[in-house]
Amino acid sequence: MIDAFKQLGYSVDTVTGDAKERRQRIKEIRNHNRKYKFCYSEPTTWPLHPLVDYRLYWYLRRNDIRTGIFYRDIYWQFPELFDYTGLKYWELQARYRLDLAVISRVANQMYVPSASFGEQLNLDVPMTHLPPGGVDRTSTTDSMSRLQRVIYVGGISERYGSVLLSKSLEDVAESEEIVLDLVCREEGFQSLSKEVRNRFDSDWVNVHHVHGEELEQFYQRADAGIIPLQLTKYNNMSVPVKLFEYLSYGLPIVTTNLDEVASFVKDSGCGIVCKANYEEMARALASLSSDEQLYQQKKKNAVRAVQQNRWVDRAEQVASDLTNSRRST
Repeated sequence: MIDAFKQLGYSVDTVTGDAKERRQRIKEIRNHNRKYKFCYSEPTTWPLHPLVDYRLYWYLRRNDIRTGIFYRDIYWQFPELFDYTGLKYWELQARYRLDLAVISRVANQMYVPSASFGEQLNLDVPMTHLPPGGVDRTSTTDSMSRLQRVIYVGGISERYGSVLLSKSLEDVAESEEIVLDLVCREEGFQSLSKEVRNRFDSDWVNVHHVHGEELEQFYQRADAGIIPLQLTKYNNMSVPVKLFEYLSYGLPIVTTNLDEVASFVKDSGCGIVCKANYEEMARALASLSSDEQLYQQKKKNAVRAVQQNRWVDRAEQVASDLTNSRRST
């Protein structure tokens, strides 16, 4: 978003880093007393620092600087996903709830990944869904006329669909020439059950432990991206960043029927939605591999989807919301 605001012509002052670094940046901002058109804030998934972050928010409120706050995660509202117990659990619960109370007082506009995510928060604040965005890199890809190489990037535990991913690719590889580029953390891969690791130890999969710029080569040679997430309440209202990373390279999407992701994929026509079982996912992959016309149509729609959902489009929406004008500098 920082780069996107700069692309729109804004001069951007940032408050980032650890608590000490943020405190210093806030001090500089207060001393300079600059005139800001608006503030866009993305708190981390950890609770805010009351003596640092709260001070910045109250400074914005006192100086009537319109503020938009993006709230990214609510794992803490789901005990099965929140890895804390005892006193630490209750301390963090109290801090998260206090954060929401402060945010609801300060924010002129709240942003959330999806509409259903916003409903879960249940705050009396103007709220807009602001899903992740992409960067149009479709001209750099070297994909084929049909699906031959699929890429998965992300967590590899069972919660993220490792069993479904491995079984569906194993199934389709028996009849189609399909290779999986599996990109994940090494420690995550080693933590898989022996059965799943053995399934991935096949000639139809290449496992890579890379990130950042090293990822680009794998995106460029891929023909489709896959999202094998299991259907849970949290997953149903999430919008994974990887969806738009795949689309950034014009990759058609094969995804389980998660509510928000499926809605986007169906509306844009950029991929295939299937039930969260390996037979359905294998059939979806096989259809893109065997039907060149279907694959080309989904790829064309994927390119159109990223061109309409770039990070700069997200930044432009925020600027419009908070200034009532577009492309102001």
